[in-house]
Amino acid sequence: MAFDPRHWNAGIDATVNTGLGAGTRERDMLMIQMIQQLQEKLLTTLGSDNPYVSSDNLYNGIAKTVEAAGLKSPDLYFTKPTPEDIQKRMQAAQPQPPDAAMQRLQMEAQLAAEKTRMESETARRKLEMERELKLAEIQQNGALKRYQIDAELNLKREQNLAEMAGGTALSTAHIGGLPG
Repeated sequence: MAFDPRHWNAGIDATVNTGLGAGTRERDMLMIQMIQQLQEKLLTTLGSDNPYVSSDNLYNGIAKTVEAAGLKSPDLYFTKPTPEDIQKRMQAAQPQPPDAAMQRLQMEAQLAAEKTRMESETARRKLEMERELKLAEIQQNGALKRYQIDAELNLKREQNLAEMAGGTALSTAHIGGLPG
């Protein structure tokens, strides 16, 4: 079919989109996604004010993704930010200096929390020491009782041996505790 370009309107706005056959739409989208992931990594590690990725670069990646998906105009889906919008967002993202009264209240709250923690730790240690002292006292009393019982048993054994050997009863002797 033959066309004569002399009859065409010279002021017509046309976009020619030709495929080269070197790749598929899926491959293009995959490559763009890899580039966007690298951009995101650079933005998160170096911040929005870095020499590698600007907001224009990020928008261009988004626009290429839309185009690779076969859609003609990324402006239908995303808005390209103006430098003023970007500046406002960066200023809003910067931390504001803390209020002196708020800082004082936070410090007082931290001090009160630390004081309460120290008091509870001291009370816990005191209870632990009292428990250990009581346990030591019980063990000492038990050891004393065992010693008294052993001493009484030895004395009775000796009395029994003496009675058996001599035939006369010895007078009873008591070493601490109840006679037994």
